[in-house]
Amino acid sequence: MSTTNPPAVHEWTGPTGVKFRYVREPSGTYYHDTVPRPVINALELLRVTKERVRLFIGDSETGRCWLDEWDVTGTISRSMGPIKIPILIASSRSHGGGAILCDCIIKIIVDGREIYRHQNFQNPKFHAFHEGTYQESPWAVTTQWPEEPEPSVHARFKTQSAATRWIDFMEGRRMAK
Repeated sequence: MSTTNPPAVHEWTGPTGVKFRYVREPSGTYYHDTVPRPVINALELLRVTKERVRLFIGDSETGRCWLDEWDVTGTISRSMGPIKIPILIASSRSHGGGAILCDCIIKIIVDGREIYRHQNFQNPKFHAFHEGTYQESPWAVTTQWPEEPEPSVHARFKTQSAATRWIDFMEGRRMAK
């Protein structure tokens, strides 16, 4: 078995013809070449400290949050093999995780502290109310972006407390729903 050092830059072309370029950090972790330096620094520190994080994923140009609620909390680790990329481990009992869209991170929270925020970070306004239209989920949560004239229903819940917990999670005040 040969032990060769992986390349400092890894380039490849995806099945649709899109070209990707990953650059190796001194730690051995590879990041897409468009990932901002503050995000790399934060993820590298969090990988070492194993602190639980809440990631906000969105449009890296506009800063608009995509409102992802799954696979956005956990601890930072990295994949195995010669090209190690950042992954998010769901819990201390997990044996792997999904790749992180590092170039789409627009906000990082650790223990209630914001450690990174995109300069144009945008989250919509959330509002919970008892709608009653659906008996099984009478509580609706609407989102309203500044450019939208009317709010739109984004989620439904059985109880007011569930709706409130979800809003707190989506705004970063809770680490879990």
